[in-house]
Order: sequence, then structure tokens, then C-alpha cells
Amino acid sequence: MIRTLLVEDEEIERLALEDILTKHVPEIEVIGALENGLQAIEKIKKDPPDLILVDIQMPGKNGLDVIAYIQAHAPQIKAMIVSSYDRFSYAQEALRMGVKDYLLKPSSVSDIVQAIKKVCNEIESEQEKQTADHQILSILKADFVMQILHHYTYDHDIDPVFERFQLKRSQQGFVLTLHLDNPNTQLYHEIKQAFHAIEHVFVGALSGAHIPIIAFTTYIETNYRHITYQIMKKVQVRPEVTFIAIGTPYDQLHCLRHSYYEAMQVIHIRSSQRKFQFYEDFIQHDLCLLQRNLQEDIWEKIRIWDWQALEQAIFQFLYCEVQTDDRLDEVRQNLLRIFSLISFQLEEQGVLIDLHTLTFTGQSLSQLQVEIQTKIALFKHLMRHTQQNQALDVAHQFKKYIDQHYHEEISLQDLAHQYQLSAYYISKRFKEAFNMNYVDYLTDLRIKEAKRLIRAGKKSMKQICFAVGYHDPNYFSRVFKKMCGLTPTQYKKT
Repeated sequence: MIRTLLVEDEEIERLALEDILTKHVPEIEVIGALENGLQAIEKIKKDPPDLILVDIQMPGKNGLDVIAYIQAHAPQIKAMIVSSYDRFSYAQEALRMGVKDYLLKPSSVSDIVQAIKKVCNEIESEQEKQTADHQILSILKADFVMQILHHYTYDHDIDPVFERFQLKRSQQGFVLTLHLDNPNTQLYHEIKQAFHAIEHVFVGALSGAHIPIIAFTTYIETNYRHITYQIMKKVQVRPEVTFIAIGTPYDQLHCLRHSYYEAMQVIHIRSSQRKFQFYEDFIQHDLCLLQRNLQEDIWEKIRIWDWQALEQAIFQFLYCEVQTDDRLDEVRQNLLRIFSLISFQLEEQGVLIDLHTLTFTGQSLSQLQVEIQTKIALFKHLMRHTQQNQALDVAHQFKKYIDQHYHEEISLQDLAHQYQLSAYYISKRFKEAFNMNYVDYLTDLRIKEAKRLIRAGKKSMKQICFAVGYHDPNYFSRVFKKMCGLTPTQYKKT
């Protein structure tokens, strides 16, 4: 619905115009019918409409005053003048201020409806484009986070993000990780929506019960804690966000994954009484030798999946920790935390781990060593088995889904939730299997089908646009030209 505000000081005219809109323009929702410009400005401040129909001459602030306010503070609002004043100076000034139409009273109902519907079509087209751009930016941001945090980067994939958001590779950034209670797709989309307008905040894909977020400091806000508190205000009000862990900031892009590891360490070893915790505070007050080893050694072995080196690193920790038997309970808990981190990384690869396999019961160093070897062997087997069975299968299932649903909205996150795999895992496997990311494949498929429909000559360009999954003909035309070097109309003539 197009939210519309009427501003007319004559009550009979105001009621008549509202009646015309209600009966003849069903796509419009009248959110207010006001009698002067001052009321209109106050309404716009609190609840801006998509469209405003305003008279020129009114007591106090007139219609041009209202339009001047819109031009300065809410330029996205489309304005139309409905007035009995036909002075050239009024029309000239209105045109200069970007008014979409100037209707003289009295006008026929058909003239009013035709003019308003023309503007409504323009508004709907812009809204569709904004929705499409929003989806593309959302995918771009989520993919950016996955590539950075999992060290799966390609310069040609990252560069458009830096250009679009005016980032520098040396710009300081850090990672927050949200821990959710009862995570679901709807909650994830709502959290992403909360951050859509903040260009220096990138929300990653939902992974299990966690959502990683990369935030970059700006030239205005260089204190990362201040930025963190702003971010937390947007999500802490939600009861589903049970904990927020914050890694330390780094000045180099390739180091951001360390901030992610730090945040994940805090999540796994957090105090249940806290709603959030900074890794810097954690390391100053609570971090023992285990956590330092995790960051410097064990985490790196997990990242590259060097199973033999990982096993040796855990053994070294074990030998350092087990000095006396009275510390075995503490050591078993620390081993549980290490293997919880390993299981988290395995989930990123599509491997589901039974939590019961993570516990340790050994009563001596030798028994714990056997348990470590057994669990490492089990995890290694599960990972190899999963990769063999799922790698090509997932990629081809995803490709088949795109082939069948290319004309619909296709979300990587929704599909990941459907297959109970991480979005990162699906994206990575698709790229490995077909040597292109799924967005490029989807775009190529849509444009090929559009070319076929254009050659068939049975549909209009607008119908073809909708038939291949686009909602905005202008955006479709730009994509088509980028892919083919010609606009759809030019292609039709070849």
C-alpha cells in the first residue's frame, strides 16, 4: 500500500478527495487528512508518508512551505499539488521544487485518478527497486562476512564490497557474535533488517545458534566500544538474543577472523550471569593458559583442519595442565570447551555432532589421552564421510533448486535453513562445484531465459521482467545490459 497524506483547508474538498482515493485508487492508504501545513509538517516528522497531496493556499504554512520542508528533510516523499490557484508563478515554483503534478480544481475524477495512479506507479517501481537492492546488499554483506571470517576470500569478490561501502583494507574492524535462543529464519531476517541502514555493519549468515557481525570503525566513531553499545541497543531488547560476545579490533582485513575466534571463545566460556562481554575484559580477568593456547595454536589447527597437529596441540595442553589429580575436574571442563569449539567449526562444514560425544570422563592423564584420540578419530571420520556424501550432492541440489525456482525470490539463508546446513558451507560447495557463486549463476540463468522469451516475441518487456524473477523493469534492463552489452529493447531489434 502507498501511504498517502491529504492536506487541504476546505473540509468539503478534503472529504471529496479522500472519497475519490478510497473508491478509485485501491493501492492507496490514506494515513491522514489534515487542514493546514503546520499539521502536515508535524505528521511528516513522526510518520512520513510515501505520497502527499497538498493545497497551495492555506492558513499559516502554505503548500509550498510543506514541500520545501519535504525537499530539505524527507526528499523520498512524492508531492502533488491540488489547488484552485492557476498562477504561473506557483506552478513554476512547484516544478522547481520537484512536485510530481499540479492539478487544478475543479478537475474531473478521471483526471485526478489518472494523475495519482501515474505517481503511484512511479512509487511502486522505486519501492520494488529498493527491495531488490536491499536483497542484493543483504546477500553481498552476508557473503562478505563468510569469506572474511572463514578465510575463503577472492579479491575480485571482495573488491565490489569495498567500493560500494567505501571501505579500506586497512580499516579497523571487529567481530560481534550474537547467541540466540530458539534461532529461526524470521528472527534472523528481523535482526538483519535492524542493521540494513548502517553501512559499516555487516551481518553474516545464521550458523546454528550464532550470528556473526563485522563492524568497522568510521572516521567519526573510532571507539569500537561506543559502536558496540549502539549495536547492542538494537538487539538487546529482543529476549531471543541471550548473549553478545565482542572480539578485539584489528587494523588488517585478514586479521578479522582472529576477532571472530575471540568472540567464539567468550561464548563458549562465558559467565551465565552476563548479557555481553568484551574479549579484552575477559582476557584481562578470566583467561588462563587454555584460552591463550586456543587463540595462538589450537584455533589455528582447527581452522586448517590439520588433525594430526591438532591432536598434538591438545596433548601439549593436557601435559601442561595435568600436574596433580586434584585438577582433573577443571581439565575435563577445559577439554570439553576445546571440543565444543571443534564441533562448532565442524557444524560450519555441515557436520552435525552429538553433544554427548563431547564430554570427558577419564580419571587419569592416560585415560584422557585415549579419549582425545578417540574423539579426534571420530570427528575426522564424520567430516570425511559428510564431505564425500554432501559436497557434490548439496551443490547439485542447490543448482536444481535454482533451475526450478529462478523466477522466485531465492535466499541463500532460507535454503541453508531448509537443508540444515550453514550458508557458508552451501556457498562454498556451489562455487567449488561450478566455479562461480550462486548469485552469478542465478543471474546468468535469468538473463538466458529472458533472451529466449524476447526472441519468442509473445510477451512484453515488463512481463518478461516478472517472468524471470525481477520486480523492477529498470533494474532488469540494467542487469541485462551489463550481461549482454545491450538493453532488452536493443537485443529485440538485433
